[in-house]
Amino acid sequence: PPRLPEPLPPVVTAKSHPTPKVKSAAGVANPPAATPGPAPKNERPSHRPLADFVFPASGRYLLLVHRTANATTINAIDDQEGTFPYGSLQFINLTGGDVEVRFGGRTLALSAKGKGILKPGGGHNTYAEGEIHTKAADGFHLGYSMRIFVQEDVRTLYFLLPVDDGGHGVRLKGIEERRPPEPAPGATTTAAPTAPSR
Repeated sequence: PPRLPEPLPPVVTAKSHPTPKVKSAAGVANPPAATPGPAPKNERPSHRPLADFVFPASGRYLLLVHRTANATTINAIDDQEGTFPYGSLQFINLTGGDVEVRFGGRTLALSAKGKGILKPGGGHNTYAEGEIHTKAADGFHLGYSMRIFVQEDVRTLYFLLPVDDGGHGVRLKGIEERRPPEPAPGATTTAAPTAPSR
């Protein structure tokens, strides 16, 4: 008789089994590990004011912010129309002693922490030479020589600072501002569009 083929082995289907619970030493089943949630959002850092300042009156001012390791101070310079005109120089004496700013026959005397305005002279688009002298026990000594280009539409604010070695020298830091251009004749100002009402 013909020989029959041998039967195929049975197919084994894999089944998923639940994760066994692990018991602690006390015999109580531990809960499954929690799934980590979304990372918390970074909180916005809090900000504190650098310093407090009370304006002496309503008006227009130049604010000077001076920050040191101990504190931050704010000083205001009156900037009303005509007080610091274009074409002039304003000096703030932070050297700690008396100084004199000399341009030709003009002399501006400043005590410690004093400020003043000087017109260098010479006319528009010309050069002017000046000197800054610091006071010592035996009189005034030259601390800085400067040569500037005079422009009637530019004003400059200078800070007079002491040198590191404590001598008669002066360090100078300046900030200049140019007069904004005048509007063209017949030009009109266009108002910004307003948002539609809801």
